Amino acid sequence: MLEPPLIYEEIPSAEEHEEIAKQFPWFVFRMMMDNWTFGLLVAGDVVIVIERIDHIREHGGIVWLDVTMRPKGDFEDRLPGFKLMCSPTDRTAASIRADAVIAAFELADT
Repeated sequence: MLEPPLIYEEIPSAEEHEEIAKQFPWFVFRMMMDNWTFGLLVAGDVVIVIERIDHIREHGGIVWLDVTMRPKGDFEDRLPGFKLMCSPTDRTAASIRADAVIAAFELADT
């Protein structure tokens, strides 16, 4: 487990990149390095639509992903049968328990 407090407030250094790559799935590193459109599948067939992971932190043994959510967009046609959760306001900061993420994927084509 990571040593608390683990907080990245800027682009991680090369050493921090290696630590992230060792301890987290690929999507954490990828989503910290790019501002894009990503989906995080959680329970109940809900996909949280985010732009990036801003910080990783651990509190009380729980790892949290501090993210920037996407405002409402036209993603419904890409994920029929899923409920999409976009930011309901212009305030897009959110925190998600890392262990709640079932799957992670890109929602935008390159």
